[in-house]
Amino acid sequence: MTTEPPTTPDPISRLEGLVPLCAAIRQGSEYTSALASATSLVGNSISLLDRLDMIGSVAKALADSPCFLATDARNELATIASVGNALEKCVDTQALRDVRFPVRSAQESIERLEKALQRAWSAMLKEDFEPVRSLGGVLAAVPDTKKAGTELQAWAQTVLDRAGKDFPTSADVNLVTDARSQRSHRLEELGAVGIDTEVSRFLIEVAYERATLAELTPKVLVWLISKKAESQFRIKLR
Repeated sequence: MTTEPPTTPDPISRLEGLVPLCAAIRQGSEYTSALASATSLVGNSISLLDRLDMIGSVAKALADSPCFLATDARNELATIASVGNALEKCVDTQALRDVRFPVRSAQESIERLEKALQRAWSAMLKEDFEPVRSLGGVLAAVPDTKKAGTELQAWAQTVLDRAGKDFPTSADVNLVTDARSQRSHRLEELGAVGIDTEVSRFLIEVAYERATLAELTPKVLVWLISKKAESQFRIKLR
């Protein structure tokens, strides 16, 4: 008994067998290509995660400042969250092809959020430390308080230097957070040279050219005379 050698399907038969699989093969190839493209796009945008971490740190530092409105951030954060949800649902070819649109939307939201935080950051530093710097400048002009005033002015300027055009760094946040916690103590230390709250308030108003005779209380006048500083100030009519 002879065994018939296995017959090899002719090319046409093989092609006919593959026809039902063509759609699946094409879709698989397209899905792989779209997935690779989406992965590359998200990978190139990985810095967004680092930026979000820094945004969180700056927002925390601004939490108790009236310069920052939480509503400014809420809408942008909602957009970023929705983008994350959209990326999780990219399970077909078309969604993966379109992933560039939600990623771009997230990038734009992060940029807007950074700008809003940057403005609030600069405003907070100016509100909290410009009066302190001005007070230091006034004290530096009085012989008996020159040293304390110069040191206070330099310290406040160091903090104000962090209100630059660039988005705050971790070092900026740490320095400013520490400085804000020290501010009250620094002002209290002025008591060593006889500067209490009443005198300090008068000197700050002078620094901003807002002082009136109402702020020149008997206690303040006694302090000025004791420091031989009464001739340092002039009355000006508005």
